[in-house]
Amino acid sequence: MKIAIAVDHQDNIQSGHFGEAISYKIYQKKDDQWQFADTLQNDMRNYDEDQHGSKGKGKGVVKLLATKDIKAVVSKQFGQNIKIVGQYFAPIVTSVDSVAEFLELLNETACNRIYQKNKMDIKPLRIP
Repeated sequence: MKIAIAVDHQDNIQSGHFGEAISYKIYQKKDDQWQFADTLQNDMRNYDEDQHGSKGKGKGVVKLLATKDIKAVVSKQFGQNIKIVGQYFAPIVTSVDSVAEFLELLNETACNRIYQKNKMDIKPLRIP
């Protein structure tokens, strides 16, 4: 399974909306370990900034991440584009700053919840 974690300039988990991240760190679970796989720069972060919750921005972020077979996306916040993002990925809200700490919290139970998530249910999972 692959997840995309929204990060800021210091590679901490994005405290603003998911679509405003500097980049997305992609991690893949292999042999019960989370391994770094890739970094995707978020070229959509400044797209259509004069319109709050731009659907074009949401669709652009989805298009970027869809190329990587992502199952879940992680941030501290999601805006109204969670309706678009949630159709493709399981959104996860976390309160931790550190990517490493979040990955330690992402246990097998949480992974099973991601696989079982109904794509039409846009309510994000919370870890922790």
